[in-house]
Amino acid sequence: MFDRPSVTNINSGDGNQLNAERDIVINEVPEPKGSAIQNLLMNILNIEKREDASLSNEDYQTYSIEKKISYNEISIYDKYYDEFKDGYTVVETRLRDLEMNGFADVRQLIINYVCKKYRLLSCQNISPDALIFSLDTEISNELRSVYTGKLSIDEINHVDYVIFHVFAKCKIFDKPPINFE
Repeated sequence: MFDRPSVTNINSGDGNQLNAERDIVINEVPEPKGSAIQNLLMNILNIEKREDASLSNEDYQTYSIEKKISYNEISIYDKYYDEFKDGYTVVETRLRDLEMNGFADVRQLIINYVCKKYRLLSCQNISPDALIFSLDTEISNELRSVYTGKLSIDEINHVDYVIFHVFAKCKIFDKPPINFE
């Protein structure tokens, strides 16, 4: 009878591969999508879905964001509070839009992603502002690495708003004690 060819894998040169069993293996990074903040959120979401991180226990103590900023001595948030508050609003609006359009888990995945980076960087015993800077740098660099040449400067420039959003949602940095003034 006829012998089957002995080719094991054929690389198509476009990131895809066809093996002898005729299965197609796609080895591509997902394409970035949408408006600058939405694109940023989707790209972080794509990274987080790949890594499948999780977060636990929420604490519902009531306090203002200004108190949390003061308690953690984060001067960049104190100095530019109005700008970060505006960025928070844009991120929150985009997250709601994404949730209403089929990405129900986007908020938790974004929070998980930033929290995981925060936990790793917070072990370095650096100042709160240096930690914010390191978080921004780490996330921006990972986005650049994963989406090489596919992200605009505008998308990457909004990473700080996403970090502030997670901060304001009380997921990173310490919560002030009830009697903190």
